[in-house]
Amino acid sequence: MTRMPSGFSLVEAITALAILAVIVTVGIPSFARVQQRWRAAAILHETTASLALARLEAVKRGTTVVLCPSHDGHRCRTDGIWEDGWLIATENRRDRSLGARVRHVVPSAGTLRLRGTAGRPRLRFEPTGWSAGSNATLRLCDAGTLLGKVVLNNGGRARIERANRPSAECR
Repeated sequence: MTRMPSGFSLVEAITALAILAVIVTVGIPSFARVQQRWRAAAILHETTASLALARLEAVKRGTTVVLCPSHDGHRCRTDGIWEDGWLIATENRRDRSLGARVRHVVPSAGTLRLRGTAGRPRLRFEPTGWSAGSNATLRLCDAGTLLGKVVLNNGGRARIERANRPSAECR
């Protein structure tokens, strides 16, 4: 009775490792792009959900509610950098100071940058649900590539514009 050899030969092992190396080399960059798209979609949706919440709170409370970039959840930033987080709070009508805090959101942006329109450090929602002022845009970028935008119109409605192209807006 002859015995069948058990295990792999050296040639079989090297062939299997070569095939695995090719799969990993091709697959990892593709997976990184997919992961970037997932992160970008999550941040864009989280931003529009926060805008909708701020609008709803303004109507429900009958007062002005602001959404502004904030890294600590207590004070608004004025530099237009949103990727560190944002704050939703009521606004005192007399002096425009922040009132009751509704929510502090900290997205998991990683290397992604979320930047706002110059001159619009706070996005205000009136008790009617309208967002007074000009349209505002939050741009989501990664290494000079525009991944998408969230555009807020004067009526208080937000929309997402998806992109995946190099852009001067991201410099």
